[in-house]
Amino acid sequence: MRLILALLLMFTTLPTTAAATPTGIHWRTCPGDSVRAGPALRAPGQRCAQIRVPLDHRRPGGPTVSLAVSRLATADPALRRGVLLIVPGGPGGAGLDLPALLGSLLPAEVRARYDLVGFDPRFVGRSDPLTCGIAESDLIDILPWPRPGLPASMDRIAAGCDPRLAHTSTADIARDIDVVRRALGEERVSLLGYSAATYVATVYQSLFPGRVDRMLLDSGVGPDLVWRGIVREWAPATEARFPDFASHAVQAGLVPNADAARTLYFTLAARLDGRPVRLADGNPLTGAVFREATRQALYSDQSFPGLAALWSAVRDGRAPGVGLAQVIPILAGKAAPAERGWPAVPPDSFAVGFLGVVCRDAPWPRSTRQYTADVATDSTRYPLVGAMTAGMFPCARWPFPPAPQVTLHPATTPTLVLHNLRDPVAPLHGAHSLVATLGPQAHLATFPQGGHGTYLLSNNLQANTTGTAYLAHGLLPTP
Repeated sequence: MRLILALLLMFTTLPTTAAATPTGIHWRTCPGDSVRAGPALRAPGQRCAQIRVPLDHRRPGGPTVSLAVSRLATADPALRRGVLLIVPGGPGGAGLDLPALLGSLLPAEVRARYDLVGFDPRFVGRSDPLTCGIAESDLIDILPWPRPGLPASMDRIAAGCDPRLAHTSTADIARDIDVVRRALGEERVSLLGYSAATYVATVYQSLFPGRVDRMLLDSGVGPDLVWRGIVREWAPATEARFPDFASHAVQAGLVPNADAARTLYFTLAARLDGRPVRLADGNPLTGAVFREATRQALYSDQSFPGLAALWSAVRDGRAPGVGLAQVIPILAGKAAPAERGWPAVPPDSFAVGFLGVVCRDAPWPRSTRQYTADVATDSTRYPLVGAMTAGMFPCARWPFPPAPQVTLHPATTPTLVLHNLRDPVAPLHGAHSLVATLGPQAHLATFPQGGHGTYLLSNNLQANTTGTAYLAHGLLPTP
């Protein structure tokens, strides 16, 4: 489809914004282990700070949480429009690194117009991190891949979580963002959010409608399905995406045809259920870890060669030359030592952030019988991962009450929503639900490809051109 861009006068007639004067922020060197992708992606100009936010926003004078915030100043102050706040996804993802990481990918015309700002959500990463006491080798247990004693396992995980998780939800994170905005001295902020961050942004603009400039939401989730419905959607989305990896496996000579790829997946998972093997770091590669490794690798075509190599090693009885953080990178590899002025990050940092939000934003069923029935249904319909996505998460035993619901409102400024047609996490109808929630100001652009993440993350020229035109110039694609 040929891309035709329309000019939005309300954006282009706004004057550029001089650099705001932050109020009481002490910027300093970021923690050394913050950027984990290597020195090449460290941005020399990125600075970090800690901002106090209320533990309970209903009691602003009470206890506080230290929020770790980062900033990479605009590359051209004369063209500065304002702040582009990069909202971490997950839920549970850390965001302190995001200005440096995305700053290396953003085109110059975007970098010239924005200070890039990131943050670790409350209780995640360097933001007063909490723990549920889950060891690195046990992180897979937060996902209900079928196993003996599953309900008791979920009871133990939920019971081991810090009671301050009673004060985390998407609404809490949205209110934290507004504290950051005020501390930065900004009248408005633009938002860039991928995946679960699209829901954070939707809640933020509902709570603070006059504080949003531009909003680019990528690979969005359906607000009407938060969160158990969203997790169950991973199953059909995985089925739709898996043929892309199967094609790669055929081309790589791993299997003769796509059907053989499905057969090999089930064969290897069953073998590892009975006889796990050791990864390079000593952690076990169980059937559950193998299944989750396959699911996570579907997020990006760039992960296909590594996944094929893992499958090949398991099939041939060779020791995998990778550790747990390479196999299930969303869950593992999060621990970092304390540094001067920065707390240590526990190994279950992502798990804490994930559970804290997913279990508290909306109630989950508590009946074991319901989960058993749902697993029976979804494992038949979606054999690749349906037995996990319909299963009993620790949320079924969460000891903290659900957060008050936020009424979602339509967007007050033109908003761009990007989505891949074969997203392994968020089916397309989730993007349609997001657009319906945001109303007539939301504009959806879809792309006939697989993967989770479109703008800057998929090497799609049309997607990158669309996102850049919007962020830099306020241009949106026509229907």
